[in-house]
Amino acid sequence: MSPFRRAAPLFLALLLAACETTPASSVATSPADEEPPLAGEPLGDMPAPVLPSPADDTCGASGLADFIGEDAGVTAATTFQNPIRIIRPGDMVTMDFSPERLNFELDELNEIIRVRCG
Repeated sequence: MSPFRRAAPLFLALLLAACETTPASSVATSPADEEPPLAGEPLGDMPAPVLPSPADDTCGASGLADFIGEDAGVTAATTFQNPIRIIRPGDMVTMDFSPERLNFELDELNEIIRVRCG
């Protein structure tokens, strides 16, 4: 009997073991697998909407509280005296601090959840 014929059952067993599937109960789900929340629903671990404290309000963000909860499109339809930056979930943001810049932070539904300077 050739060495290949003796090793064939071992190779077959290894091949089948590699194809074994994981039971559905042990597969972790990611947030991307879940349906996004509807407008107005709480987002679980997302922080509550906040405005800067008066000491940190170098750009006038505290006067923009009416923007919180609005769709991000409202920023395009508004003229600001200050430069603005739109920050979406997962966006990479530079660490430079510009005291006059308005930062609008959005949630997964494209709604403004925070307005701050920087």
